Amino acid sequence: MAELAQQQAGVLHREQLAALGVDHRVVTRHVRASRWTTWGRRVVALQNVPLTGGQLWWAAVLHAGPGSALASLTALESGGLTGFEDRVATHIVVPRGIKVPTRPGLVVHESRRLSREDLHPGRTLPQLRPPRACIDAASWTRNPRRAIAVLAATVQQRLCRADQLQAALATAGPIRHARLMRTHLHDIVGGAEALSEIDLVGLCRTFGLEPPAQQEVRRGSDGRRRYLDCLWELPDGSTLVLEVDGAHHLSVGQWSRDMRRERSLVLRVGKVLRCSAYEARCEQAALAADLAAAGVPRLVSNSVA
Repeated sequence: MAELAQQQAGVLHREQLAALGVDHRVVTRHVRASRWTTWGRRVVALQNVPLTGGQLWWAAVLHAGPGSALASLTALESGGLTGFEDRVATHIVVPRGIKVPTRPGLVVHESRRLSREDLHPGRTLPQLRPPRACIDAASWTRNPRRAIAVLAATVQQRLCRADQLQAALATAGPIRHARLMRTHLHDIVGGAEALSEIDLVGLCRTFGLEPPAQQEVRRGSDGRRRYLDCLWELPDGSTLVLEVDGAHHLSVGQWSRDMRRERSLVLRVGKVLRCSAYEARCEQAALAADLAAAGVPRLVSNSVA
């Protein structure tokens, strides 16, 4: 029992306990003595304090029974994704037709195409592989921008590659945001890992501007490899760099580093423009006009919106 409890974060199913010789009477005695606690009618925690996040994940999967697994944002968080933690709900997926007793905070998704190949092979806690979990999370949200943000963050934080997401999307069937995800995954494969940079690619497409080369690698004055947000080689032979600043660029320390980086870029590259992620998202016409004025070529085949 101690070995199994260590593997499952101290959370066991009643059937597991019974197989080890711990019947319901022993469980009841420990619970009444405030040594153990129960989570629903099926799960027992070998402790008398509230469950942690990881223990709640184990409780959810054990409660749902064989064939269930962590899904969506919960599986991604278990795999290391940050910025999209769901503190209200634990998402699990079960085969179609499996009925799971309701529990507060437990969100159960049924799937017709759940197979062992969808499960992460390196985790003791049953959970979906990041590509499947990411596509599910994106399609289950009603907000299209949040869907694309999940895709971008999953690639940016190295949980999986964009081509793996494309493969998972290709087998997902008719799901919400599928067309939008295909378009933006194409952009992500091209290097637009930050959501603001994806917005910029869409801006160029909308206003008929040549799209930038993204995440270009250049050597800084200190010899270190640096990644430029968006870069254009202009017809006159000069180079234009656009740095897209997110909210973290507002901190004093980051602002100082940005200034040093900009000086280095101006000395080595030439023209450097900066914009906020908000401008790339919500003030696209003005930003497109500035890029055109700076020399970014227009695409002959596209009409200006």
